Amino acid sequence: MTLKQHNLARNDKGFTLLELLVVIGLLLVLAGFIVPTIGDWRLNENINKDFNTLVSTINYLKAKVRTINGSARITCNADNGFKYDVSSYRQKSTSIEDPNFVLRIIESSKDNVMSGKTFFDCPSGQKIYILANGKATSWDAEVNFKVSGVADRDNYYAYKMILNPSTSFVQQFKWSKSTDAWVDIR
Repeated sequence: MTLKQHNLARNDKGFTLLELLVVIGLLLVLAGFIVPTIGDWRLNENINKDFNTLVSTINYLKAKVRTINGSARITCNADNGFKYDVSSYRQKSTSIEDPNFVLRIIESSKDNVMSGKTFFDCPSGQKIYILANGKATSWDAEVNFKVSGVADRDNYYAYKMILNPSTSFVQQFKWSKSTDAWVDIR
């Protein structure tokens, strides 16, 4: 039996070290492309979720104050989000809080309503009032992601909301990368 015939008859099974190293190298290169994409997707989903939470909370508060004929207050906090209170007191002003508002609070959010993983441009302590008569504090807010203190609208989602003071209608916008402008999404 010659050496060539002996090698053919051996019928070895398995992979060589070189083959394993090549496969591992290819998997690492693929992971290098996939992992950042998954991270960006998760961040975009957090931005989307926080914006929908903001708009849903405002719509909930509008319905609640009309149902009970009362008032609601949104208070921005330092944790990059907000809390809300609902009072059975029918407040008259959207700029000055009546002391009776606090005395008749019937519902409060326990924690920060936003996730805290995105940027929400609402200064800490700012108060927004929603009244039963449909009036509200004039307010516009943006939900996005900041890189080095600047909104990165080119790489991540960005949403903007405007609360109409005379009707409390919530106008919603999404940043369009192609036109570099806000586009109405309703």
